[in-house]
Order: sequence, then C-alpha cells, then structure tokens
Amino acid sequence: MLVQWDDLHSFIHGVRGLTDAGVTIELGTSPLGEYTGVPWLATRTVHVGDIVACVLGLTRKTDPTRTPRVAVEKTADHQDRITVAWPEGNCTTFILPT
Repeated sequence: MLVQWDDLHSFIHGVRGLTDAGVTIELGTSPLGEYTGVPWLATRTVHVGDIVACVLGLTRKTDPTRTPRVAVEKTADHQDRITVAWPEGNCTTFILPT
C-alpha cells in the first residue's frame, strides 16, 4: 500500500501473513497538510507461533514494485531467524527471542 503526497511517499508492505490493506484518510490531524492518508495492514487469523511481518517507510522516492522479501527459518536451537532482503541488495538478519 502506497500513499503519495507531492513527492512524499508513505508505504507499508505486508510481506508475511498480512492479507488486507487500506488507507484511512484523516482531516486536520497532521502538520504535513489538511488531509492525511494513513496506510494500514491487517490479518484475518493469527495462530500461536505464527510470524507476521511488514515493512514500512517514509521517503521522498520509492518504487512500489520493488518490495522487500522476508525469509523465516529455524536455527539449530529452534529459534526463528528472520532475514529481510531489501530491493537495493542489502540484507538485515535477526533472531527472534524465544
């Protein structure tokens, strides 16, 4: 979901487990302008142990077709290792605490 105002872009990508997206338009709630578009994501069901992930940002330039990828894998000691592959080629990896 991408919201654009002049050259400012607000985006949120559901990359794992998020199925619904939308934008809430608000009036008079932001110093950026009279109207504000707030992108949101939701899921219909989440079970214990599910990993749900999104990537969000605020930028002056963006290509909505270039979305990050998220991979989840179990480590040898049964923790979840999350790797985010960014469109620019960088990766961010972290372990979720158990």
